Amino acid sequence: MKRQANWYGLEMLPLYLEMSQGQLEASADQLHNLEACKHRPHVLDDYTVDRVIKVFTEQNESLWVFIEQCQKWRTQKPTKKQLASIEEVENNTQQLEKSNNQILFLAHHFKNHTIDRILEKEDGELAVDFLSGKLYPP
Repeated sequence: MKRQANWYGLEMLPLYLEMSQGQLEASADQLHNLEACKHRPHVLDDYTVDRVIKVFTEQNESLWVFIEQCQKWRTQKPTKKQLASIEEVENNTQQLEKSNNQILFLAHHFKNHTIDRILEKEDGELAVDFLSGKLYPP
């Protein structure tokens, strides 16, 4: 669902460029952190995984603002340098969505393998899950 957005003139382009670069860098860092947990999701807790899902879902849902803002700037007769910056914001936004989707995929996968999920299991259930390959070895 699209919410209301404020639209800006080309004078805000440098800020949008900086924001898109920063968000992309933060997303890449988070993806790197989650990829490091691929074979050890038990180091994560429910709160962390739920928070990652919430934050990156919300961020993806707001990316339309960057795209529409860039479309509006294109109608304002930008200079060649501004046009290059607009294209960079658009590319950063597309890459951000891809990175966020990878983060969300991992987080949803980890959801049933957190330390909280392991600790709530009975000993027998835990043993069966481990032996059947449902749990990753520590």
